[in-house]
Amino acid sequence: MAETVGVDLSHSLAVGHLSGEDWRGMVMRCTQCADPVACQGWLATHQGETVVAAPAWCRNEAQMRRLQVTARDDADKDEVA
Repeated sequence: MAETVGVDLSHSLAVGHLSGEDWRGMVMRCTQCADPVACQGWLATHQGETVVAAPAWCRNEAQMRRLQVTARDDADKDEVA
């Protein structure tokens, strides 16, 4: 899901935007998905694409959105510097 919405979890962890505990929480929420078939279908439909946002029903949607904003803010700072 993260890759599909343009979030690099490894980078987010490395630069301190995501803690190990946050990552673990995301993995746990994902493994406890109420509808993994729908998730797999959504991911298959968007394979190879980068989409604007995770689906609203994704248990990690808010975290993905936060990480997207943080990544954009970092990119903007890099452009200014």
